[in-house]
Amino acid sequence: MRKISGAVPETIALIRIATSIFFLLFGQYKIFGPEFTHGGFQQYLQGFIQNGAVNFYKPVLANLVLPHAVFFGYLVGVGELLAT
Repeated sequence: MRKISGAVPETIALIRIATSIFFLLFGQYKIFGPEFTHGGFQQYLQGFIQNGAVNFYKPVLANLVLPHAVFFGYLVGVGELLAT
């Protein structure tokens, strides 16, 4: 295997660290802050269903995710924390 030298490995490492910090901060906000899970996620979903979702995805969002928005809001936050 060929070893990469120069600034490329350091740059990739910095980008990975910055991405991990991003996911950590936003995952923490979504789990410990009630603004996202208890209202913000539901409002975002309603707007996305009305304006941006593709037709085959709208019933899934409207009938499965939206009625259980708090659960899926926490699930998104946990997913972001696990991604770090």
